Amino acid sequence: MKTPKLLLIIAGSLAAIAAVLIAVSCIPPSGPEPEYVCVKNGQPSSGFKDTKKNCPITSESLKAHM
Repeated sequence: MKTPKLLLIIAGSLAAIAAVLIAVSCIPPSGPEPEYVCVKNGQPSSGFKDTKKNCPITSESLKAHM
């Protein structure tokens, strides 16, 4: 009789820990928005655009803010 009760307690604890970890991961990061570096003509871009400056951004700039 002791083993099923122990397994139930362990399963409940793991479910509670998983719920807390999921809730914490859903909290958005705080801080200022990143400033991206625009590519110069002829340079390869990351494929993403800076919506404020309306220009393609460098891959290095994108990686730095991920």
